[in-house]
Amino acid sequence: MITNAILSFFLAIINILLAPLEVINIAIDFVSSIPVVVNFLGFVWYVIPWSNLTPIVVAVIAILTFKATIALIKLTIHFIPGL
Repeated sequence: MITNAILSFFLAIINILLAPLEVINIAIDFVSSIPVVVNFLGFVWYVIPWSNLTPIVVAVIAILTFKATIALIKLTIHFIPGL
């Protein structure tokens, strides 16, 4: 309760200090940037040898999933009393 009151007090001070400032609206036109992104991704897709990297990526994801599964099993067994 005390920390909540202290944080509310600081929030009130910050709101008072920021009240005179105008709201800044930032708008980004994503429609005009879509061809640039598509061209960049096409270039990356062409340059990087995905057929050679796919087995490596799959192996890394499989190993990480296996490690996470083993850790979850160990955690579950640890919390069962008597084992």
